[in-house]
Order: sequence, then C-alpha cells, then structure tokens
Amino acid sequence: MAIDIISRIQNRRGLYADLPPALAEGEIGFCLDTREMFIGNSPGYGNNTQVLTQFSQNDQLITTRYQNTNTPVQGSTLRTLQSKLNDFASIKDFGAVGDGITDDAPAINAAITNLLQGNPQSGNLSATLYFPPGTYIINSSINLYPYLTIQGAGINCTRILAAPNTSINYMFQTADSLGQTGANIGLNNTTLPKFINISDLMISTNDQLISAFNCVRYLNICIKDCYMIGGWNSTLTPGTDSALSLLTIGNTINSSDFRVFNTTINNFSNAILAPDPVSNTFISFSNFTNLWRGINLANPNFGGPHNMCITNSALSSIADYAIYNGSQHATVSTNNFYSATGGIYWASTSSKNVSMGEVFDVLIGVTDAGSSNSVILNPGQSNLP
Repeated sequence: MAIDIISRIQNRRGLYADLPPALAEGEIGFCLDTREMFIGNSPGYGNNTQVLTQFSQNDQLITTRYQNTNTPVQGSTLRTLQSKLNDFASIKDFGAVGDGITDDAPAINAAITNLLQGNPQSGNLSATLYFPPGTYIINSSINLYPYLTIQGAGINCTRILAAPNTSINYMFQTADSLGQTGANIGLNNTTLPKFINISDLMISTNDQLISAFNCVRYLNICIKDCYMIGGWNSTLTPGTDSALSLLTIGNTINSSDFRVFNTTINNFSNAILAPDPVSNTFISFSNFTNLWRGINLANPNFGGPHNMCITNSALSSIADYAIYNGSQHATVSTNNFYSATGGIYWASTSSKNVSMGEVFDVLIGVTDAGSSNSVILNPGQSNLP
C-alpha cells in the first residue's frame, strides 16, 4: 500500500454532544460521557466511523442479512442486531440462571407476565420463550398465559425441577390474560388460557407427590416432545398427583382441545386425571409407564369428560388400569400396546367406547361393564374374558 500522506494522528476527547460531525481523516475522538470511540473518514466517505466497544450501541451498529454459501439470498433484507435478537426471548434475558440451585420461578413468571399479560387487548404479541440448556429450579407454580409458547433445547438439555420440600401442588397452571388462576379464570371478561404450546423439556417433581400441570378452562393446549417424571412408585398409596390434570371447575366455562404428542410420562399416580367435562383430548405416539393409572376418568363431575382418543402409544407397568373410564361419554383407544397393566376398564355408566387394533400382553385386555361399547380385534388376537 503506497503512502500518500504522512500526518500525525490527532486525538480528541470530550462530551458526545461536542463530537464534530466529521473528524479529520484518521483523527480519533473519544466521548468521556458515553465511553464511545470514533475515527474520522476521508472526505469521500464522510462523517465518522464508530469503533465497536462494550459501550457502543451495538443493536444499531451491527447489521445482518440472511445468506446462503456466503451470498445474500435474493429478497433478504438488512436487519439490525436488535431486530434479529427479538425473534425470540430467552428466559435468561429475564434473569433466570438454570444452575440447578437458584429458584428461577420468579424470573420465569416475570418474563411470562411482562410478555403476555393483558394479551391481546394490551397489544403484546404472542411469545416464544426459549429455555437454553440448564436445570431450572422452581419453588412456585409457573403461570401459563394465553398465547404462550415454551420451548426447551431437548429433554436431555433443558430440565425444570420442583424445588426440594416445596409446598406447591403443581408445577404449571393455566392463567387467563389477567393472571387469574383456578376458579377465577374467566372472571372480569378476560381471555381464557388458549393456544399454549410446550415442547422439548424434561419436567420433574423431584420425587415429590405433586402434579406437573393443572390445566383449567383452557382452549387448545399442545404438549409435545417432553418427558415428565413424578414421585409415585408402586410401594405408595395412589393419590391425586398427575402429570396432567384437566379441569373445568364446574360447567359454566368449557375446557377443550388438549393434545399430547411424542411425550413420556413416568411415576405419577395418574398420567392424566380428568373428572370434569373436558372435551377433545388427543394422545398419540407417547409412552406411559410406572403409574397407578394411565388415563383416569373416574368419579365424573357433570357427566365427566368426552371425546378422548389415545392412539399409537405404549402403556406399561401400570398397577391398576391403563384406561379407567367412569364417564358417561366415549373414549377411543386404537393401535396401542398394553404391557403389564390391568388393561382397559369401562364402567357401567360408560357407553360408546371403542378399542381397536390393540395388543395386550396380559388378559383380560378390556373389561366392559358398560353398554354400547365396541372391541375390534386384530386377526389372531384373543383378549376378552
């Protein structure tokens, strides 16, 4: 590189407001109040070039554009760093630590509240809250607001654990747009808990007999690619602890559309406990094991749940019944494998239940004390009394 001009580099320091709009070429300006540094450009480039430091406004200075093989893709646009980072929110942006020691529940609830409280009337957008790899201890219940998506980094990477000796009854609970929970959900003309998605997490009660989820007055919840483990084992008396408790608390406000996909549930008294008239529950490609009951629809309130379907799943090592239907309404079980369980029980009050294409390794596979129920067997299968 040829040398055209030899000059002494000038240094300036002072307040940002006093920074010349165009320093001399190669001149350095340092702002004492903002701790920012600038270098003057040649007249052809004009203005000043800012040197990036920890005090720079990087969200505006750094820009990015989507590329493929180091070439910007046609139609892609230039974006600031801040707009790129705003594509999702990390729970660590709100102070959660994930070190397996710190109680992260206050930070998690603060993040969810600030992102979603009052939605949609507040104008807040639906949010994906990302949990990076780590172990997040909680000593209070996490509120699931409407339109919330919680995404982990995978069941082997992101773990949410109940704190030892905690007093909470459940780790997660649905909340309406004002943060009201339980029987208060829906009061004051609020938005019900709806369009909630949870994926790629391991959720543990830390060997305690508490529930993982208490879902009340919901609409459209999806849990997928999760692993839930409780504190029940076959030496203990079964209780009301459950991985998923599905409720309406009365019959004035419905609960509808709950989906479980590719999820494993272990060591609870009940994988799913649903005594209330919840509707449209779908479980597929999941594993339930080491439970007292798998799907427990006993002691129905207001007629109990209806329109429940479990398919292409495995239910094993269940002390009582894999499916116990004391409800008046139908459950459908298709293409499932039942191993070392009491199989399926349809109570005398139940009707219009269906078992089709099932495999049972212990007889009796289906105990039918009800009416208008159907069992459709695979060829060569013999599992009825």
